[in-house]
Amino acid sequence: MFRTLCGAALVALCAVILAAPVGLRDGYAADLVAAPVVIPLEGPAALPEAEISGLGWIGESLVLLPQYPERFPGPSSEGQVFVIEKARLLHWLEKGGAPLEPRGNPFHSQGLAGKIPGYEGYEALYIEGARAWLTMEAKSQGKGMQGFLVQAEAGPEGFRALPETLTPIPSKTAIPNMSYEALAGGGGTVLAIHEANGKNVCPEPKAMEYSANIQAREIPLPAIEYRVTDATSLAPDGTFWVLNFYWPGDAKKLLPGPDTFTGITGAPENPVERLLCLRRAGNRAVFTETPALVLSPGLLPRNWEGVARLPGKGFFIVTDKHPATILAFAPYPGA
Repeated sequence: MFRTLCGAALVALCAVILAAPVGLRDGYAADLVAAPVVIPLEGPAALPEAEISGLGWIGESLVLLPQYPERFPGPSSEGQVFVIEKARLLHWLEKGGAPLEPRGNPFHSQGLAGKIPGYEGYEALYIEGARAWLTMEAKSQGKGMQGFLVQAEAGPEGFRALPETLTPIPSKTAIPNMSYEALAGGGGTVLAIHEANGKNVCPEPKAMEYSANIQAREIPLPAIEYRVTDATSLAPDGTFWVLNFYWPGDAKKLLPGPDTFTGITGAPENPVERLLCLRRAGNRAVFTETPALVLSPGLLPRNWEGVARLPGKGFFIVTDKHPATILAFAPYPGA
């Protein structure tokens, strides 16, 4: 049934970008709306058990990070991530065709899951050259969630975690099941961004910046209502995009405050699915004047958990398992 919905009939209904005054900040251009073009998947990566939690580029291939790589052991590894070549993705977007099956790539976790009490999987991925950074989360007894950052060797032969780099990330809130879901990296450093950065739950939101040798410092952020579920890498001008998602069932957790983009002052009645553009400006990150990209709603809310920019064309985005595993492309020439 899902494959049928995600086939050519649905793709034919996916519109190009339409300018629309979805949210208008004073003096800023109106936000834009795009209908995500669904790219059907098959194989293990399409299973709900994959719970894809992040995207990243390694060379000319897109990496899909399962929340629990160990659910997919390989012939010579404890787990796997999934990989699709960019050329295959672009060909599908141009020509359509049969569902794509991402191939498994070894993920050597070096036993990290067993070393973290309350381990609840991997949440974000950033790759730079032969080095990857990943966030993990764990349920901490009496202290809410605990986030971790770990580095890994990355290459065509797969990923190998470096346990000696495992670093706890100071938590910004005590909200259950929310920790560091986004990594925005560039130039040998990475920003770890917490999931909850709204005014009412995090009065002074800050990302944690880490260098390759694990030197850390805080980077102030603007208040971002709802959830931040992933981020792109930094462009040469310091800009990056964050996935911003809201499901009305999270209202009591997130206590939404005034939204910078729509002016809504409390909990929205409807889901919010959008991408917001920020820029690294000295020792802080700020919103840019670039219009937000609002994703046109589906029949059900889509829990977008991963994003990867295709410069000048748009964004690849992916859900976990709600309402299903969905890989899609959101066209946006300003990406």
